[in-house]
Amino acid sequence: MEWAMTQAEPAKPAENKSSESDRAAGSPASQPALLIVEDDEITACYMQEVLGNLYDCQVAYNLNEALKVFNEKSYALILTDMHLLGGVLDGYAVLEAARRSQCNQLTPVAAITGLNLPRSNFIQAGFDGLLYKPYTPDELLDLVKQLVY
Repeated sequence: MEWAMTQAEPAKPAENKSSESDRAAGSPASQPALLIVEDDEITACYMQEVLGNLYDCQVAYNLNEALKVFNEKSYALILTDMHLLGGVLDGYAVLEAARRSQCNQLTPVAAITGLNLPRSNFIQAGFDGLLYKPYTPDELLDLVKQLVY
């Protein structure tokens, strides 16, 4: 699997250019499922706004919520914030739990971080992609398109 990385640029507000009928045309059942593990509600909503027209997005707001769904549903991609509220670098725990799960052990996992950590840390840990905050809608879409087959 090719490793995906997107360089960060200042974030810009997302624009929803599709209508409700466009959204209805791509029913969630026909869209690849993404799990967004993000403790910040505004960021999670932003990600859903950017990705929701193309992907069936589910949000887990903490590590415990993510752990509950790993064995219930297979995802095309897991996007995880690296620093979840109440934990220290819980993104690594999300990756480890996904690799141990029955449904998602082969699912690509991408790290999303505002931390100034070298790319090599994420490669060595086993992440399939990396996105540095702040990021643009196009950077988020590009990362997802690279990792969802």
